[in-house]
Amino acid sequence: MQPHRVTLFVLQYKATISENEGEKLLLRIPMEDKDLIKTPNWISKFVITKGNENGNFRIDTDPETNDGLLYVTKPLDYEKASNVMLEISGQNQANLSGTTAQWKSIPVDVTVINIDEGPEFFPPTVRYKVKENIPNGTVIGTYKAVDPETKSNNGIMYYKISDPGSWVGVNKNTGELTVTNTIDRESPLVQDGIYNITVRAVDATSKSGIGTVILVVEDENDNKPSIPAELRMCEQTDDRLGSLVVVAEDNDLSPFSAPFIFSMPPVHDGNWDIEPHNDTATLLKQKKKLPTGIYEVSIIAQDQQGFGGKQTAKMRICHCLNGACIDKARSVVLGPLGILALLLPLFLLLLLGLLLFFYCSSKSEKILLDDMGYSSGILLPSNTEAPGDQVDSSVMFLPKTGFEQAVKGSVKGSMVNAGWLGNKSTSTIGGYSVHDNGFQQNSGLNTMNKHTFSSSQFGQYGQHVESQVFGNSMDRAHFGQESIQFPNWLTNGLYLKEKLEYLGTKGNERYADDLIHSYDYEGLGSVAGSVGCCSENGDEGNLEFLDTLGPKFKTLAEITTKR
Repeated sequence: MQPHRVTLFVLQYKATISENEGEKLLLRIPMEDKDLIKTPNWISKFVITKGNENGNFRIDTDPETNDGLLYVTKPLDYEKASNVMLEISGQNQANLSGTTAQWKSIPVDVTVINIDEGPEFFPPTVRYKVKENIPNGTVIGTYKAVDPETKSNNGIMYYKISDPGSWVGVNKNTGELTVTNTIDRESPLVQDGIYNITVRAVDATSKSGIGTVILVVEDENDNKPSIPAELRMCEQTDDRLGSLVVVAEDNDLSPFSAPFIFSMPPVHDGNWDIEPHNDTATLLKQKKKLPTGIYEVSIIAQDQQGFGGKQTAKMRICHCLNGACIDKARSVVLGPLGILALLLPLFLLLLLGLLLFFYCSSKSEKILLDDMGYSSGILLPSNTEAPGDQVDSSVMFLPKTGFEQAVKGSVKGSMVNAGWLGNKSTSTIGGYSVHDNGFQQNSGLNTMNKHTFSSSQFGQYGQHVESQVFGNSMDRAHFGQESIQFPNWLTNGLYLKEKLEYLGTKGNERYADDLIHSYDYEGLGSVAGSVGCCSENGDEGNLEFLDTLGPKFKTLAEITTKR
C-alpha cells in the first residue's frame, strides 16, 4: 500500500511571541492522513524548510495526535526582526513512492512583540591592554551601553559590580575606566595575565544590563632575582670542601627573568666562591675548610636586563646525618625545657616529702585507754557526767520504826525482836483480810501498816497466807503451777510495799526532789537479776537481792506514794 499525501487543515498559520522568550510552545499544527494508523505511512514528520536560519525554532510530532508542535528555542529580538516567516512541510516517516504527489508545505507568520529592555553593552565583553604599575588616574578606556529601543545611551548610569583589587574606577555618567590602585601582574588576583571587571548599566526606567571588561595586564620588569635568606651546608668529615646549589627566583616573564647572572661582590671575606650551574642557579663552594657555625654569604644576582643586586644570606654549616643537618641550635633552644622536664619529678618528690612531714608532725598522739577494771563482760558506764555518789548501805533498810535492826548487804537475821504480828493491824492480800494470827475474807486490797518482819517471818507469812487463801492441797492443785510461786510473790510484794512507803516519806536530803541523783557502777553483778513475779523460778525463798535495790527505787516509791 502506497502512502497517501498528508493534508494540513489550514493553509496559513499565525503566531505571536514576545522578544527574549525562549523554550516556549508557539503553535500546534493538526494533520490528517488516510493511511493505517500507527504505521510509518501514517506517522507524520514536520520539517521547517524556511525562516529558521538562526535556529530560533524547533518542531516536534505529538505521538498521540500526530500533530506538529512548534517551539521557540532561542529568544527573538524585536530590534533585529519584528516578524519572522516560516515554511513548514508535513511529511510521513515513510517516503513517497509510486506517485507524483508531493509533501505539502504551509507558511507560519511569527510576530515578535517589543518589550522594554534594559541597556545593552556593545560588545558584551571588551578587552583592554594595560601595563602593570601604571600611575593612578590613567584612563584605560570607555565602556558604554545603549538602549535597544532608542539606540541611544542618554540617561544611562554605570556602576561597578566586581573589581577584586579595586584597581579600576568607572565614571557613572560616561562609563570611563581609570586606574585607581597599582595593578600588579604578579598578584594572585591575576590569572594568566587576565583581570576581570564587571560593570552594570541602568536606564531611566531602572532596567539594567551587564557587561564585562577584561584587562590584559602586560608585564614590567619590576622584580629582581632573589636567593633564599637562609642556607645550610653539611660539614665534610674528610679534607673535601663543602658546596651548595643556590637557586634564585624571579616572578617576571621573559625577557625580564632568567637566565640569571651570578657573581661575587668585589669585596668579600674570601671564604666562598661561585660557579655557573644553570639558568636559575649557581654553585656556591668553600674556598677553605670552615668549622660548623653560622656565616654570612653575599651574592649578586641579575636578570637578562641586568636588573638585580647584592643579596646576603645566612649560611649554617652543621653536622649532618643521611644528608640532613642535625639541628644543634634547636637543641640549645629546647635545652631549658629538657632541664625542666628532668627537674619536674624531683620537685614533685620533694613536694610529696613535705606533705608527709606536715602530716606526720600534725598527727595526734595515741592514747592508751585503761579498761578501769571493766573487762569482766559486764555493763560498762557510759555518758556519765561525774562518778556516782557513794551510797550508804544503811539506806537500803527500814528504820527501827519499820525494822528493829538493819543488816548491811543482806536481810539475813532478825529484823525485829517482836513477832511479825506484834502490832495489830489488818491487811488484805488476794481478797482476804488478816486479823492478828488469822485471816478474814474481804473484798478490795488493803495495805499493810507498819508490820515488822524478818526474812524468815516473811516466808512463813507467805506460806500462811497461801494456806488460808488456797486451802488444802486439792485447792492448790486446782490453781495449777502458778500457785507454786505464789508464796514468794506474796512475800516479795509485802517487803517491797513496806520499803517503798519508807522511801517515799524519807526526809533525808539525799533523797530530796530538787537534787540531781547520779548512779554509779553497780558492781560485779546483781544477785537478784531482773525483778519480777516470775523471775525467781528455781530460787524460792532467797530474798538477799532485796538488800541491793538502793536508791534506784526512789522514783518508783514516789509514784506509789502519790497514787
